[in-house]
Amino acid sequence: MSQPTINPIDTAAVQWREAVGGRAGSPLLLLLHGVGSNEHDLFSFAHLLPERFTVASLRGPLPWPGGGAAWFDLTPFYDTDTTKIAATVAGILAWLDGLGEEFSSVGLLGFSQGAATSLQLVRTDPDRFGFVVALSGFVFNGGTDNDAALAARQPRIPAFQAIGDRDRVIAPDKAAATVRWLPEHFDAEVHHYPIEHTISAEELGDVIAFLDRVS
Repeated sequence: MSQPTINPIDTAAVQWREAVGGRAGSPLLLLLHGVGSNEHDLFSFAHLLPERFTVASLRGPLPWPGGGAAWFDLTPFYDTDTTKIAATVAGILAWLDGLGEEFSSVGLLGFSQGAATSLQLVRTDPDRFGFVVALSGFVFNGGTDNDAALAARQPRIPAFQAIGDRDRVIAPDKAAATVRWLPEHFDAEVHHYPIEHTISAEELGDVIAFLDRVS
């Protein structure tokens, strides 16, 4: 039997911000950047996040034409083939398994394609993650066998979704489908901002408030 494909995480590329008091026993927050970007992008505001978190910003395992990295292939955009994203999810889970450190919990914060990957991580292994923050992203069309169990959890996993009302990168129907899907499966709060495909200061403040509530 062939082994499942895994897109491994480059451990040397991971950017770390230590929690106050060190990593041991702290909550871990993973940052997943958008397509064509890298591990330094979201890490640029890591110093603003609550100090009790250990923060780790990962680099997508796939090269992106023109520079930067990606988490999964976007062609075709509406494909429900989960092979590529499943291989990346497996790589992130394997990286977590290999940390060898005891964190009190693990949360996810992703932007755009990183948000889609964050949601797919929780759908794949819902017992692993305490919450998810999905900024300017979408839920991947291809579901997992855990979706029904995710919806039935009591209490449900907290989720924060940010929608840029002027976003021209995420197709409106993809954003709308995510707005419908998320409350069906998570303890979700959906925030709308008058912005394009970016992160605003107001949005970041709301994210920080959410992190304070759920950890």
